[in-house]
Amino acid sequence: MMNLNESASDSSDGLIAVPYRDPHPSNTDSIGTAYTPTAKPQVSGEAQAEPAPISAPVATPLAEPPATPPTTPPATPPSSVTLDDVQKQVAKLGREHFKLNTLLETQQRQTQTALQQLSDHQARRDRERSELLAQRAGELSRERLKLLERVLPALDGLDEAIATLDRAAQAKRPNWWQRLRGTTGPAPEATVAWRNGLVIVRDRLLNVLAEEGVRPIDSAGAKFDPALHVALQHVPATSESPAGTIVREVRRGYIVGGLPLRYADVVVARS
Repeated sequence: MMNLNESASDSSDGLIAVPYRDPHPSNTDSIGTAYTPTAKPQVSGEAQAEPAPISAPVATPLAEPPATPPTTPPATPPSSVTLDDVQKQVAKLGREHFKLNTLLETQQRQTQTALQQLSDHQARRDRERSELLAQRAGELSRERLKLLERVLPALDGLDEAIATLDRAAQAKRPNWWQRLRGTTGPAPEATVAWRNGLVIVRDRLLNVLAEEGVRPIDSAGAKFDPALHVALQHVPATSESPAGTIVREVRRGYIVGGLPLRYADVVVARS
């Protein structure tokens, strides 16, 4: 083991290495006692040197990040817009607005014209359809009236047969049936039944004509009307038949819808 003298003589600077001193006195060695550094023994003949002070560890401050210089917005160059430029821009906008208004008005006029043409077309189509239906109805009406007019002669024959039977029944002289049988007196029952059958047939035809709007003209004893009657003969007027009165009906007339389907043939009294 090296003695303290040798250690002192070997040291070139005359200092003794001092162990590290814990700045916290609470530090202990392995056996639990406070660690105390051993002082260098004093050598005879040498001046005792002061031990070097032990400085506490200095905390190094953290380096701060470099400060960012404030950003300055770029300088806006001075505007070069003049009053003339503004006036030109306003004039341009005005022209565009005028064009848009003109285009809108044109479209509105075209739309109105198209709607008017469509309305006129529909009105013309409805008018033509009504005229066609009226023409068709007129044609059917004329055909119907022609058919009804062809029925009238058959009705005249029935009227004439009934009138003949009536005249024979009222005559004092024997009728054809009585002359055929060589008897006199009232008409037999067969003749009466025959007349009644003719009356039934005539009434049925008159009902069919009435359903079509056709009705007979009552002429006997009525005033002569040139719109309804045709004068076949004139007779002197009497107190019972004054002038202008129909004395006798030769052929019955008929009207439909207020218009004559066939004029009545009559005999008129004249003064």
